Amino acid sequence: MNIAEKIKYVRKNLLGLSQEKFAAKLGVSPASIKNWEGSISTPTVDHLLMISLISSVSLQYLVFDNYPEEITANKLTDDDYTTIEAVINRFKIKNRGSNNEKR
Repeated sequence: MNIAEKIKYVRKNLLGLSQEKFAAKLGVSPASIKNWEGSISTPTVDHLLMISLISSVSLQYLVFDNYPEEITANKLTDDDYTTIEAVINRFKIKNRGSNNEKR
């Protein structure tokens, strides 16, 4: 994905915002968002940093083509952590069992 596609992806899929609401959060016009997403213009470094901060994706993800999306855990609740930990432990147990069967 290029920077324009990533900005649109972040706005729609990660933040669930319209171009107008996204523009308001960044202090720019909706036309700026449309131009960024249409590859007509490129956001400034300051705007990229703001996008990174409000969406919890790295600046590297936004700037570099084919850079993997990072999953951050800074908005998870204690219950979310507990659920994730339980899933990880279940996979560890299951993995140990399948490794023993191969021996």
